[in-house]
Amino acid sequence: MPRRTRAEPTEGNTDSFKENSVLPNGIKDGPVKKEKAKDEKGKGKAKRVEPEPADEEPDQTQADDDADVDADGNIDTDSDPENIDGTPRSRKRTRVNAEGDFVPSTPKREQVATLPRDDDGFIPGSIVRIKLHNFLTYDWVEFRPGPYLNMILGPNGTGKSSIACAICLGLNWPPSILGRANEISSFVKHGKESGYIEIELKGAKGQKNLVIRRNLSAKSKGSTLTLNGQSCTGKEITNRMAKLNVQVGNLCSFLPQDKVSEFAQMTPQQLLRETQRAAGDVHLSNWHDTLITAGKELKSLQDKSNDEQERLKTMQERNSQLERDVQRYQERKRIEKNIAVLKVLIPVNEYHEAKERYQKAKDRQRELHARVRKLKDRNAPAHAKLEQLAAQHKEYEKAREKKKTASRQKFQQMKNKWGENDKLERDAEDVTNKLDGLKRAEKERIKKIKEIQGHNEKWQKELDNPPKLEELEVINTEMRKINREHSQTVTRMEDLQERQKKNVDSSAAQQANISGALDQLKNLEDERHRKLEKLRTWDRDMADAVVWLRNHQDKFKMEVFEPPMICCTVPDRRYTDAIEACFNQDQLKILVTQCEEDYTALNNYLNDSGQAGLRKDARINIWFRPKIDLSPPPMSEAELKALGFDDYAINKIECPDGLLWFLTREVNLHRTAIGLDASKVDVNAAMEAVSRDGGGAKFIAGKVMNTVSRSRYGKRVATNMTKDLRPARNLVSSTIDPEIKKKLDQIIQEARQALEVINEDANNLAAEEREIRAEEALFKKTFDALEARKKAVNNQKKHLATLAAKIETNKNKLRDLENAPSVEDERAKLKKRLFEISKKRVRIVKEYTQLIRAAITDQAEATRSGLEFLQVGANKNALEALCQEKDEKYQRALAEFEE
Repeated sequence: MPRRTRAEPTEGNTDSFKENSVLPNGIKDGPVKKEKAKDEKGKGKAKRVEPEPADEEPDQTQADDDADVDADGNIDTDSDPENIDGTPRSRKRTRVNAEGDFVPSTPKREQVATLPRDDDGFIPGSIVRIKLHNFLTYDWVEFRPGPYLNMILGPNGTGKSSIACAICLGLNWPPSILGRANEISSFVKHGKESGYIEIELKGAKGQKNLVIRRNLSAKSKGSTLTLNGQSCTGKEITNRMAKLNVQVGNLCSFLPQDKVSEFAQMTPQQLLRETQRAAGDVHLSNWHDTLITAGKELKSLQDKSNDEQERLKTMQERNSQLERDVQRYQERKRIEKNIAVLKVLIPVNEYHEAKERYQKAKDRQRELHARVRKLKDRNAPAHAKLEQLAAQHKEYEKAREKKKTASRQKFQQMKNKWGENDKLERDAEDVTNKLDGLKRAEKERIKKIKEIQGHNEKWQKELDNPPKLEELEVINTEMRKINREHSQTVTRMEDLQERQKKNVDSSAAQQANISGALDQLKNLEDERHRKLEKLRTWDRDMADAVVWLRNHQDKFKMEVFEPPMICCTVPDRRYTDAIEACFNQDQLKILVTQCEEDYTALNNYLNDSGQAGLRKDARINIWFRPKIDLSPPPMSEAELKALGFDDYAINKIECPDGLLWFLTREVNLHRTAIGLDASKVDVNAAMEAVSRDGGGAKFIAGKVMNTVSRSRYGKRVATNMTKDLRPARNLVSSTIDPEIKKKLDQIIQEARQALEVINEDANNLAAEEREIRAEEALFKKTFDALEARKKAVNNQKKHLATLAAKIETNKNKLRDLENAPSVEDERAKLKKRLFEISKKRVRIVKEYTQLIRAAITDQAEATRSGLEFLQVGANKNALEALCQEKDEKYQRALAEFEE
């Protein structure tokens, strides 16, 4: 659309206005022929533009420019930093021509031609008339906008946005610009087959207006165009719009309601370009691109200049460094020359100094040599005496060691004799102890003889008078009789166990039948598990919450229901798509509570306290509303059938009874009518029926969801929004086959009946087993009594045999004690042995005394040798100290001589 701006009237015609266009330097295009620049009090003052009378049309005037010209007509100096002095900054800025190319600046400025208003006030391209027929909410309407600002006011739903849609589509712009339906056929009023949009645009001055008409069809995705009553193509209309500068596709000049969010997301750069396009001058974008290019070149030149400055600074620093290096090089050359001269003079001086040192050293050497000879001759006698003392010291040391060895041998012999004497002393003590114990041993022998004789007499009496014992044969006969009777009981028990085993096998078989049937039923009813896994792929946090809820239902006062996508089913699959379309995503995955107490507790477990162990950032939706009176269904059952509907959605879904309040209060399934056959549903009549109570409702006709609402203003016209149904993904489930379920239930019933019979047989067998067990206990009691009697007889016989063996053993012991040797003989042997031991000890004592005397003599000689050895050693050490002192003087003199 052409951009309309505020303009000031001229003196010639106060009703005529013109469009503003901006030059690249920011000065408005107008009747300005030349500029007079004037310096005001030095550098940096503003320039004033003195406009000359315009030689254009008298109704054109110049508007204010907020960018570069202020209210007083002064040009803003910030927009052009150049001044007018002799510096490079005072040079004129390069200008651009109308195509955006660089050209030298000239005093004369090019003016841009604009489309003037006509006598009636309309700018060429302005909308003069709009006519609509069967377009969206309009049956037929025609209105004529004014030449200036036009506003359309009205409540929601009265068709304001429809007029904007008609302007866009009528000028051959695609529906995608509006952000609504993608097909143009969607803009035909519901229930009508065709419609049209007719727009009359103001023509150029002196030319007739353009009448554009676009014919729409509800059954076709295409449309036809006419221009001034003649058929034309869309390209022709587009070219005409371009000539008139009509920019419906520019959000800065035409902003549909559904494109507001897209407009808000535009960057400042995009907004600037779209505003330039809407400003009316086709060269604005080129000038803008030229400014961007010039700015980039300026930055490049500045960067290049900065690089050259850095390079110059670097070269200067490098030159200064080279100058310092040259000075150091010259100083080095001078020093090297002095060094060369000194190298020649140094050897001569060194020769004279060395010769003088040599002469002094030679005289000193002669003195030291004489001194060394004198000290050596003086020390020779002392060294000879020291050698004599060293030889004598070694001889005394050998003699002392020999005496010490002889003394140690004597002491070792004394130790051995002492050990032999200790051994003989111990043997003598043992013999003495035996002599003392002979009397006690005799008394013990006599006592043992009496004890053995007493035991033998006692045991012999018991053998001579044995107790009366039962006959073992009689006991064995009774035991064989009882065993024969017990064998029959064992046979009965084995037969009983065989029957019990068969009973247990039959019971296990029936239990397996019941378990298999129950598993099959569980697999049939495992739809909840499959839905839970599907929910996990969609919302893992909600799936974890459902698992927690299944394990903790006991924490709540009333039953808490899982999300509808799990606990709701649609038995008739034909209605699945329609019913799922009634839910939004949040309603399909929400937990429903039946009382406020459970609502608070569940929120605390899942969202507040984290006791459920969910993810830290997880937020679980929970629903509860107190029960109130709701609006009834909009149509009776008879009216529902008459309008072609099948039923309300609430009657086609199966769910727990407590969940019905959520489905009616939150999802409004009780007010959503469903008709599977769209051809049978009268949409217009259904719209009136569902909205006659003043509110709104939804109904589904075939594969289309209709949302009907009624305006609260004016005639309260009913409006309808349609949406195609998507295939259901969440409420789709396979229902259980009743025949299969019935068959499985029958198998379970028959197995349980058979199990009852088996259990009854098992009880009878158990009673029989208790009877046999009682007989077994009686047998065991009788058999144990016989075993005890038999054991008592055997134990008594064994006891008598043991007594006879003990008597025989005691007789042998008694015989040994009686034949033992006499005490006097033993005492004579021990005394004789004690005498021999005493003789050996006397002999050892004599030898030990002789060894002590010999050791004393050897020790005295060894002591004398040690004293002599120590005396010679002391003399030797004293002489060594004296020799060492004299040798040190000699060594010092020798060292001075050798130096």
